[in-house]
Amino acid sequence: MSRPGKPPFPAAGRVIKGSLLLSDALKLLWLEHVALDRTEGAYIGAGPLGSRLGKGREAIEVGRRELKRLALLVEAARQPGKAGTYFPVLPAPCYPSARPTVAEIGRLSERLDEHIRRIRSGVADHATPTPPDVVKYATLASPVIPLPREIGTQTGVADDAAKSPRVEGGWSTPPSPSTEGGGTPPSLHQGGGPVLTDREKAELEGLLHVPDARLTLQEQLRRDTLLALRFAQARA
Repeated sequence: MSRPGKPPFPAAGRVIKGSLLLSDALKLLWLEHVALDRTEGAYIGAGPLGSRLGKGREAIEVGRRELKRLALLVEAARQPGKAGTYFPVLPAPCYPSARPTVAEIGRLSERLDEHIRRIRSGVADHATPTPPDVVKYATLASPVIPLPREIGTQTGVADDAAKSPRVEGGWSTPPSPSTEGGGTPPSLHQGGGPVLTDREKAELEGLLHVPDARLTLQEQLRRDTLLALRFAQARA
């Protein structure tokens, strides 16, 4: 079994960690796949992987789907009778050199955030070529989810049905301010640019006061996206 091109580590991990749009949970999940990736990739099941990271199986499955959608994780089949496997990857324009400088890492992390922003906003990334070996194994039919609703031996574990509302550590997850009352979350791209509305600013402030342990993965993604856009707006 051939595999997708492997980014240079640990430099690739620095690019991932420098992203403003990836949540800490997604960064941890990606880096754990790096640690488990050998010749056949990381073929650990969602349940055992969740035990390693202190997460539930559902959270691991949601995180893997998001990483695949962002072209940061490639799922591939193995020999008949064996569980599938995962390869952590980077978009081709985000590959660092073997010994990158701090400035290079900063540029590549910004480039990665642009790549993520295009995917989450539903804009096809025609300018970013994907290596042929990644195309061979990637799940290309992953749906584009609108941004406001984004939500040992290795063994395979089947997926569970999604559960809502989610309860972690005895805490029920608070509703997002943008969706209370049945309202439709506003667009982050009104006026053609990354300008936060007053409603989005209030939503961000509410999410910033809730610990990560009480936020779902989707709410962490939403918070990190709003933070990145606020940072971009402040620099404009």
